[in-house]
Amino acid sequence: MKLYEFTPKKDIKRLTVTTIAAFAGAAVMMLISIIFPGMAYKWAVQLIGIGLGAVGVFFTSRYIMRAFVYRVEIFDENEGPELTVTEIQGRHVITVCRLTLSSIDDVVTVCPTDKPETDALKARINEEKRKRYDYCVDMFGDKQLCVLAKAGGEGLAVKLSYDTELERLLTPSKPTDDTDQDTQL
Repeated sequence: MKLYEFTPKKDIKRLTVTTIAAFAGAAVMMLISIIFPGMAYKWAVQLIGIGLGAVGVFFTSRYIMRAFVYRVEIFDENEGPELTVTEIQGRHVITVCRLTLSSIDDVVTVCPTDKPETDALKARINEEKRKRYDYCVDMFGDKQLCVLAKAGGEGLAVKLSYDTELERLLTPSKPTDDTDQDTQL
């Protein structure tokens, strides 16, 4: 039974411009190495061109041609709701992540432009030796969710595109404390 589904939108204009710039840079570097065959360090110019071409291919395959669908659904009444991430690339559809909500330790909202916050989260992930998975559709997103969970005996850090309702559903509920803090001596 599906409880919630979210398909994040990507900033295709910015991604396309970045990818075209990488491919154009690769073409210019290769053209320079062909036009000036006797130039010094021709191999370095060609290496830069190959690198820029590889970056263009990576951006195309990872960000432009790939989409993700996040679902919170119940497969088994005994286990409770699960987060499912499905990857769509052309006609190829595959489930790449499935976590029970009870296995989630924490959900952290991260703004990639906030360097201290991002560095603190990276340090926490490294300290806890968590495996990282990135299922964001947009490398230029304003906010991202980082789901910290335990599954299969290992710690995981799963990065998702931001959605308010998804954050609310995934955030583990904190146990309430019945004692009144104001009356303590």
